Amino acid sequence: MAKCFLKGMVSMDIDLIKHEIGQLNQPFENRIKLFFVEKESGNYCTYYPEINDSVRESINDLVKNSLSLRLFTFKQVEYNPSITEDDTLQVSPIDGLADIPDIIDKINYENAEKDLSELVPDKITFYVIEYVLKKDSLLIFRRINKMRKIREAGFIGQMFGNQFVKIENDFFGLDGTFDILIFNGEALIINRIALERIFNMKDYFSEKTNQAMAIIKEQNRISHFEQFKEDCLSDARITKKITKLVNTKDQLPKFFNNFSGIQTVIAEFDLDINLDEKGKINYDGSKSELFEITNLMSDAYYESLLFKRKGVDPS
Repeated sequence: MAKCFLKGMVSMDIDLIKHEIGQLNQPFENRIKLFFVEKESGNYCTYYPEINDSVRESINDLVKNSLSLRLFTFKQVEYNPSITEDDTLQVSPIDGLADIPDIIDKINYENAEKDLSELVPDKITFYVIEYVLKKDSLLIFRRINKMRKIREAGFIGQMFGNQFVKIENDFFGLDGTFDILIFNGEALIINRIALERIFNMKDYFSEKTNQAMAIIKEQNRISHFEQFKEDCLSDARITKKITKLVNTKDQLPKFFNNFSGIQTVIAEFDLDINLDEKGKINYDGSKSELFEITNLMSDAYYESLLFKRKGVDPS
């Protein structure tokens, strides 16, 4: 089982999920569901196709095989919008994480469109496999690989005996690669890019950055603040970094409580940051300064105890 290593941090119990799936008995009707979802301009339209027992059984085999992969034994760490570590999976409570709870509410039988005549395959963004388990529902999200280029510039076929035959109708493919698992109020993030594409994470990062800007403006420690704010909001890397900063309890208040010490850090690390005569950061709009200010706020500059080696924590 993938376990957490940080006290108080959530983790997803993969062994429990595997156990509960293993306890399901055929037929799987009403226990395994499939949804196709179209996302356009931040709006979601969910389609519910009818599937037979054979398809449910194939889905179940696919899921059980995938959950047995080494990937799901990796150490689980707290979700960080900025970076990933090798051989880890990131996990986060879904409460407060972008609009995930609202979107989950839309992915159910009651809200889904059952008439698929309006479904356009090329507009489908992702599919969701839902397991109705004993403890909670398991939702498996997977972005759909677009076949538009092949459809426009060529065609797709299949073998019938020794003959290659063109497939005339549109089709969907389900595979054993998962992007996000949601279970018991937690999201296990296997593919961070998919997380940002499926959900409205850009709006989430901007919202968190604006929360930080309100605190920073109130402290009045950065000159040319409006330019600083605009530059932060226009850089995706900065908004992700500030989101991590805001989600770290008391990080910004601690920075301003220790603001008098930044001059030492600036000198020790030869940072491209200048202070004006009032001791405020004199922001000049350079990209290097923007990143260095956010590093200061994150307390990212350090010196190792043994070798006195200076460095920057990338998280």
